[in-house]
Amino acid sequence: MLLLSAKNIFATAQYGDLLIEGNDTSWIYCNPLEEYFEKKGSRSIGNEDFDSRYNCTALWRGYVATWLIENDSLFLVRIQSNFCSNPLDVSLIEEFGTNKVFAHWVNFSILKPEGEMLQYIHAGYMSIFEGMSYIEFLDGIQTGKTTENYLDRNKYWDNLLFTRHP
Repeated sequence: MLLLSAKNIFATAQYGDLLIEGNDTSWIYCNPLEEYFEKKGSRSIGNEDFDSRYNCTALWRGYVATWLIENDSLFLVRIQSNFCSNPLDVSLIEEFGTNKVFAHWVNFSILKPEGEMLQYIHAGYMSIFEGMSYIEFLDGIQTGKTTENYLDRNKYWDNLLFTRHP
């Protein structure tokens, strides 16, 4: 029997969240706020309920969050709803009491595409870029960063889990 969850399948490429790292702002291929929602038990910030925000096929989760890495710590600094048409800022103060929230709940790698897009794929976060950075966090503190260069053919194929034969 095959079961599919519509929550995890995107037929349209999705807006990612944004990451500010030094002077660089870029899209990322993960959504750290979803982990917060899971721990909290609801998909809301203050009075904003993101379960009812599916008004854009390119943004099924209903928001774009902006993250900042500062002194090896990850901070949530902005959430925007209605991003596809008329972005509206969601108050972080209502939920967290501050506009710069230490993301202590993040215990995984943030995936950040690097370089030019090599192939656009019209589904979720599937487009292929020249490389990918993996920024690792434990309790919101950056513990490491590795970058893969997919222009190196062997690394690209190894990451796709193909077995090479001699």
